[in-house]
Amino acid sequence: MVLGFLKSEKANISVSVDKPGLPYYAGETIHATAALETETEVKVRSVSVALVAWEKYQYRERDNEGDISSVWTTAEDALLTETLVDEGTIPARFRQTYRVDFRIPLDIAPPYTGKITQNRWLIKAVMNRPMKKDISAEVEIPIIVPPPETSQSGTFGLCSHPDDVDIKFVLPRLDWVEGEQVEGLVRIAPRKGFGASGVRLELVRTEYVPRGLGNTHTVTEAKVDLAGGKDFRPGTATDFPFSVLIPKQGCPSRRTGRSVVTWVLRASINRRLAKDFTCQQEIWVHNGRAPM
Repeated sequence: MVLGFLKSEKANISVSVDKPGLPYYAGETIHATAALETETEVKVRSVSVALVAWEKYQYRERDNEGDISSVWTTAEDALLTETLVDEGTIPARFRQTYRVDFRIPLDIAPPYTGKITQNRWLIKAVMNRPMKKDISAEVEIPIIVPPPETSQSGTFGLCSHPDDVDIKFVLPRLDWVEGEQVEGLVRIAPRKGFGASGVRLELVRTEYVPRGLGNTHTVTEAKVDLAGGKDFRPGTATDFPFSVLIPKQGCPSRRTGRSVVTWVLRASINRRLAKDFTCQQEIWVHNGRAPM
């Protein structure tokens, strides 16, 4: 339970949930309880409880002199709101407990802790008062957004030089969970003969904030050398098996109205004195699986 209190006003609001400290899952219902108490009369615009998306992010902007700076800002958006008290005056010595249920949308963005963007979910109770500071209380809600129940296997990827070589990923699925090993094959089918100094696989996470001049932070989470120097000849496909770990660090794929996080598998055929041949495929990383 978290309390919100302002000494200059004899009013108090608190909020709690039915599973304090435990995760909720997309599609599950949060059972919240808000308690409102006053010692004196309090004028309010409203008293409400909401499921709130809190986000902190960094964007870049150019000032009047042309210099570029990075700016941190935060935002809160109420996804679901329940009004407990309409505009008016709450009498002195008022005591009331309210129970509110919020069903978590299936397509909710999971919590994320990154370099240039972070977000989390709150149940927040607010006493909105005219001409005075709000009195509020909040509790953080850990939310898990599991992968879909079915995920199709197949051959995937966009190749940079399809006239020279066909590079594909052979994967059992595109949806994965933090802490899992992504296992599959890189299939290389040359259409022309060429030499390579090596074949490499990378797992790359990218954070992007579009506001202002845009801001990007990219991390190579895993890098594997699949082969050394090799000559490729047309007409023969070669499979290179791989296995890379998705770190369990609270950084799943997700999209909000202010930032985007993507995970990409990237295969590269490295060539001396020539442009590399590449293939990449986005995968979707989730922060947990559905409970059994």
